[in-house]
Amino acid sequence: MEVKFVGNNLVEFNDCRICFRNFSGVASKYNRSGDRNFSIVIDSEEAKNLLVERGFNVKIKPPREEGDAPFMYLQVKFKYDNNGHGPSLYLESFGNRVLLDANSVGTLDQVDIENCYFDIRAFDWEMDGDTGTSAWLNGGLVIQRTDRFATMGMDRFGEAQ
Repeated sequence: MEVKFVGNNLVEFNDCRICFRNFSGVASKYNRSGDRNFSIVIDSEEAKNLLVERGFNVKIKPPREEGDAPFMYLQVKFKYDNNGHGPSLYLESFGNRVLLDANSVGTLDQVDIENCYFDIRAFDWEMDGDTGTSAWLNGGLVIQRTDRFATMGMDRFGEAQ
């Protein structure tokens, strides 16, 4: 994973993994209905330190077993307005790249993901004397993992033979 601060409160996450997916905004024990989010796995102390220095709330879970590294992640929020405007989030699958919208983005909750690239906007907030920095999705690319069977029997135009 590569973390790069590029200005205008924008952070690039390249070649990263995600967890705790809720692209559809389904209510759960940990999520209010309509709140869309996911977390980026932070895979190094260096990346964690860069993000914490900027004010991001990197969550750290202790190791499950002795000798394991702690599990670190950054929750990323996003939303679509009433007109369907939201982040530019693409899914690449079988060589095709599709822009997802408020209705289709929930499919990412079920996709077998190979790799991700995200632009995250830092949003500094203050409420009742508390301050912090939230991570909001600006745009991204999610690449679906495929295997040799996914395209077996297809011609070069993706049609069954």
